[in-house]
Amino acid sequence: MVRLISEDDMITRRSLFKSSLALAATALFSSKVDAQAVADLYIYNGTKAAVEKSPHCEALELVFQLKKSEIRDVETKFAVAEGKKTKSYVKPEADWWFDAFERRWDVQRPFEPGTIDSTHDFLVAYSINNSKVGNWAVNTKDKTVQSSKMTP
Repeated sequence: MVRLISEDDMITRRSLFKSSLALAATALFSSKVDAQAVADLYIYNGTKAAVEKSPHCEALELVFQLKKSEIRDVETKFAVAEGKKTKSYVKPEADWWFDAFERRWDVQRPFEPGTIDSTHDFLVAYSINNSKVGNWAVNTKDKTVQSSKMTP
């Protein structure tokens, strides 16, 4: 059985093929990978792009890499404060190995990208036992992390 393809179907297929080729060429030859182009490429021809790292995860990784000593300091300060409330036989520097307090990392953009490009800007907050102990302003493009002052 021979299936005939209508002229409209051929035009639609050609335009989809040309669009996907154009998007692929743009993504391949541009110096920066445009996230929208990669997403569009998937939408147009069903080709899955490589799994990219979440920008929020990248912001967290920068804090972990560049602010290790600061994280240790806030952990120790929290352990000293908690140690005064309860009798603890563990040194504050080692307390994070034994306590059962919840730790939470929150990552968000200060505002949505638009007129001002906040694509690479993030605010990272660290809480222990529902008490905010650390804040950082992160720029993933410049790979910078700045400590923010805690307000009581």
